[in-house]
Amino acid sequence: GKEPSKALRVDLRRSDLFSNVHSSSSLVFRGDVDKAAKWKEMGLDRLSCGIETLRKKVEANGRTRFVLMVPPDKLTAYSPWVTNPALQKLSVLAELSKRHRVVMPRLDLALTAAIDAGHPDVYLPNNTHWGIAGHLVAARTLVEFMKKR
Repeated sequence: GKEPSKALRVDLRRSDLFSNVHSSSSLVFRGDVDKAAKWKEMGLDRLSCGIETLRKKVEANGRTRFVLMVPPDKLTAYSPWVTNPALQKLSVLAELSKRHRVVMPRLDLALTAAIDAGHPDVYLPNNTHWGIAGHLVAARTLVEFMKKR
């Protein structure tokens, strides 16, 4: 009655998000479902303090700039199209980004916008990694972020 795999198949509301033949579903890392509890256990205040400590160390020489790029996991990026409501909105990445907007480009918003615009394979269909489109979105997001700072 239990799947031994580390992958979890999720059904999607759209079938144009991936180029594979089973594009109305995708595989995600099963552990991504547990992230809500892990985020809560770690605590955003403690995590934010650690990020700020790291930023100060990196920028201590007065020349080096700290940028925190946190890529959303696949389940987070595709959550608006996941049919199971229990698998949506598990991440607190948006809240973390609000606390660190000076050092943290919003990769989550950029990747989700690209997915929404119909770019297939922003993440690979049956893998947790970005496809070519995802890498391009991340690179452009970083460049635009650096131009503003």
